[in-house]
Amino acid sequence: MKRRISLVTALAAIATPLLTAAPALAKGGSRDGGYLDAKGVVAASGLQTPPRAIVGPPGSGLLYIAQPSDEGVNLARVDTAGGGTVTAHSNYGGFTIPTVALDKSTSGLSADGNTLVLAEPLAGLGAASSRFDVLKARSLRVRESVSLRGSYSFDAISPDGNLIYLIQYTNPANPSQYLVRAYDVQAGHLLRKPVIDPSEAGQPMTGKPVTRAMSPNGQWAYTLYQGSDEGPFVHALDTSGRSAKCIDLDGLNLPTNLSGSRLVVSGDGDRLTILRHGSELGAIDTDTFAVSPPSTPSNGHGFPWVLIAILALVAAAGAGITSRVVRRRRRVASG
Repeated sequence: MKRRISLVTALAAIATPLLTAAPALAKGGSRDGGYLDAKGVVAASGLQTPPRAIVGPPGSGLLYIAQPSDEGVNLARVDTAGGGTVTAHSNYGGFTIPTVALDKSTSGLSADGNTLVLAEPLAGLGAASSRFDVLKARSLRVRESVSLRGSYSFDAISPDGNLIYLIQYTNPANPSQYLVRAYDVQAGHLLRKPVIDPSEAGQPMTGKPVTRAMSPNGQWAYTLYQGSDEGPFVHALDTSGRSAKCIDLDGLNLPTNLSGSRLVVSGDGDRLTILRHGSELGAIDTDTFAVSPPSTPSNGHGFPWVLIAILALVAAAGAGITSRVVRRRRRVASG
């Protein structure tokens, strides 16, 4: 069945929730692990999963949008470089583009643009299983359905899409304790050893993810954490090499609450800057992981690039761009 959809309607519907999400960052909730609700890992009771979007590889002109409906999640691939062409599929059930930090940073699209992962938000940390779908990003067709026993959420993906990194919650009473696990898509199973910083071996990973940034080539996932027993840190995950480094930030003069912060990676990938409300808090040399205090004051406030892309699309849609949408019913894998 074919129908036509206005880009104004689709893009405006997702831009508004994303723009209004910032004030609610890191509020957490009234019960233990409430921050997982804010992060989007746990489905809010009685509420639909909000719209989510992720921008394609640099230069691709692609935008992926997950828009909930009464029939299930509608997923659209918008080619902004191709005149606003939209390829869409509907009825992905409760699966959606995963968020990986309290600021609603999204992830799941491989750097080569070929693989997109959708996650089903958990009903709670006591869930019997966790489910993910691995899609062919160009056709939006399901390549593999993944079901794991226990509570997991999505964390990152390797540049070629062959490795998916998941957060395994190890303590139902304390969701800020977890392991990072790697899933081999081709082999179809979790790798046995958790991905840890060798210097942190034997110590449980703790803290709440505030924001996320990727290296230009998609190899490194940098996540700013607060609330750890050891203080704030940046978790640097090598998604190609299955290794990690925890970079302590105790040498920096940081505020107690890091909500509103973001990470910015330089164009060559050599420098990671920590910003909060437009001011630099410090920087990290990504080769040596050396931490340095602010170099120069920042002018003005930064604006999330993903929102810039979305608003640009909304503006383009306002000029009258419409596209054909192809709907299909997704087969839900058994088991």
